[in-house]
Amino acid sequence: MVIAVAPIMLVAAFAGVVASMMQVGVLFAPEAIKPKLSKINPLKGLKRIFSARALVELTKAILKIILVGMVAFGILWLYRDDLLFFSVI
Repeated sequence: MVIAVAPIMLVAAFAGVVASMMQVGVLFAPEAIKPKLSKINPLKGLKRIFSARALVELTKAILKIILVGMVAFGILWLYRDDLLFFSVI
């Protein structure tokens, strides 16, 4: 399996590196991989999770799911006889 997939993965990795280099050139930023203790502060993470903005985004996501679900249910309900007919075939 590895022998079959390896050439495809190598081409994809090479294309990714070439595309990145075409966009920004050779970029080496060791400070980007340096660990920062401030990023693992659990209090800041909880503030970010339970902020007003996060709650608004959660509400929007739930409303979108409900809307898409209602539309899908409505379409399926309109064609329920056809769907039941196709399940018998």
